Amino acid sequence: MRRLIALVVVLAVVVLAPLAIVQAQESTPQATAETGLPVEILGAGPSSLAPGHGLAIARATFPPGVLEPNRHVHPFDYVVAVESGSFVFTIEAGTLLLMRAGSTEPEPAPLGEEITVGPGESFAGNPEVVWGPERVEGDEPVVAVLTFLVPEGAPETQYLDATPTP
Repeated sequence: MRRLIALVVVLAVVVLAPLAIVQAQESTPQATAETGLPVEILGAGPSSLAPGHGLAIARATFPPGVLEPNRHVHPFDYVVAVESGSFVFTIEAGTLLLMRAGSTEPEPAPLGEEITVGPGESFAGNPEVVWGPERVEGDEPVVAVLTFLVPEGAPETQYLDATPTP
């Protein structure tokens, strides 16, 4: 169980941590897993429906100004609900489902267009979703609740064209 919780902590940081890899020049100090991106594990355990997978929920905070320019995928299923702040991102391939504030039905994210997700909105994805550029928009940090269904031993992020900038 401790191994599963350790995996979940790493994954909680990583689903949105690519945003923290590169920081906008005018922003405050960079937030990365190495510098202590605030992540609170809310619950975790093994999945009885998907043997060999861990199921987890966490809350993460991303400071203003962080961005991720590199194309990447997350090799697991995830749902991210934004509590405050705004994310802006582009999806290049796959089906990311957006749930807009006040909506009861998810909609597929348009491919190749900038998408803004803010408070009360969420998105759900899987390993087929290819992420393009993404960033935290504005002066407010993004606080998001992250859920994962992760195969044991899966890498957190797979970069497609470049390695992340330290």
